[in-house]
Amino acid sequence: MESAVTERDESGCEKTSELAIQIYDSSNNQHSEMGNSEKETIYMATTQKEKRPPRSERKRRRHEELLLRKRENRKKKKMEMKERKREHAETQSDDANSKAGMRSREEVRQRCEEGMKTGQIICIDCSLEHLMSSKEKGKLAMQVGRLYGSNRRADKPAHIYLTGLKKGGQLYQEMVNKNSGFENYLIDVAEKTHVELFPMDRIVYLSPDSCIPLDDIDQEKVYVIGGLVDEGIKKNATQDRALEAHIPTARLPIQEHMTRQDGMPTSLVLAVNQVFDILLNFTQTRDWSRALAVGVPRRKGFIAHSNAFSNDQREDHNNTHGNEHINAHSNEKSNKHCKAHGNKESYTHSNEVT
Repeated sequence: MESAVTERDESGCEKTSELAIQIYDSSNNQHSEMGNSEKETIYMATTQKEKRPPRSERKRRRHEELLLRKRENRKKKKMEMKERKREHAETQSDDANSKAGMRSREEVRQRCEEGMKTGQIICIDCSLEHLMSSKEKGKLAMQVGRLYGSNRRADKPAHIYLTGLKKGGQLYQEMVNKNSGFENYLIDVAEKTHVELFPMDRIVYLSPDSCIPLDDIDQEKVYVIGGLVDEGIKKNATQDRALEAHIPTARLPIQEHMTRQDGMPTSLVLAVNQVFDILLNFTQTRDWSRALAVGVPRRKGFIAHSNAFSNDQREDHNNTHGNEHINAHSNEKSNKHCKAHGNKESYTHSNEVT
């Protein structure tokens, strides 16, 4: 269809209207004549020109558009300013947190360094490596990582020794693999055993099979925890090792300071890091009930006396069940007691994970 060009002369309007009528007829396939009213409507629609608004109206519209652009620009600048302030605040916060973190890490390091000078010496006997499988060695390595974390958080860290740990051995490699930054730990790692490092009269070997309860912790003593994860429960492993070296043994006073929960199965299987946590907590609180509550999970079926009884109830309980508690205070008495009654309940180093 050819387009129509409206000519700006006297007959231009008539030509345009006639062409519009033809388009209308062809689009509707109508060849009959149109009514006068319809022709007039088309004529008016094609000839009427859009009326230009007055100057004042045009000026008003331009002013409104200008105001709108200004508002949008102000809003954009305001948002940009907020974003810059937020980024600046985040940068300052990150810097402050970084500085606080650096101060915190420095404080932790200072405490651990002080602990290596004046802290309670606690050894992990790693010379029992030959008694463990590869899986058990990996679990022991993770427990060492946990106890080191506890020591870092302590107000008064202990002086940790890993004794009998051969750097070319599998256990040492597990320590490195399982614990990021192990070689930078603020602990003493020695291939020599505790017997070679310390005087015999200072060493106390903590064994689950000992019948002597540990009444107190002496700052001058060296307390040794058997570094043994034994899924098969190797009975008397640490006790026999200590006796061979003529080292006195002791056990945690769990029977003396904890009470069985009625209706719950009991288990005193503790991990190396749990035993460490108990010793570390006692050095700071001097309270066995609180220290044992930290290291012995409630799922084991035991709770501390202070949480179970009042003083009068505890005295009645001890009088009634005194024969259930081991109160040996010498090697001779404890050996007789062990032979007569056995040590049916004792903590042991295991694959228990805290």
